[in-house]
Amino acid sequence: MLTRTFATARLSRYLMLCRWEVPLLSLLVGLICCSGLPAIPLHPDESQWIATSSALEDFLHPTSSHWHESYFTLTQLPITRYIIGAGRRLGGYHTTDLNAPWPFLPTLAANIAAGAMP
Repeated sequence: MLTRTFATARLSRYLMLCRWEVPLLSLLVGLICCSGLPAIPLHPDESQWIATSSALEDFLHPTSSHWHESYFTLTQLPITRYIIGAGRRLGGYHTTDLNAPWPFLPTLAANIAAGAMP
């Protein structure tokens, strides 16, 4: 009986440690990994993905222009746009809040003036 109680108490202590260990470790790793994010400059490609994330809303409308043949529909899978669109929607941003697509030939200043910077 004493062995069983000792084993039960030990298991209970182990499970309690595991219950706090994983979230605490995840939080610590997340903070370390995200601490330098503000110092990373925006890449134009990221702006392009954000600008075209309206594919999520277009997905439900079979008559939208999203379904017509274009550079984006023929060369790039839409799943990334759906994921970015879902994150955008969870963050409270709508298609009216999106930046313009980033043309790669004009300068940075021209793109900022055209509203392509998110």
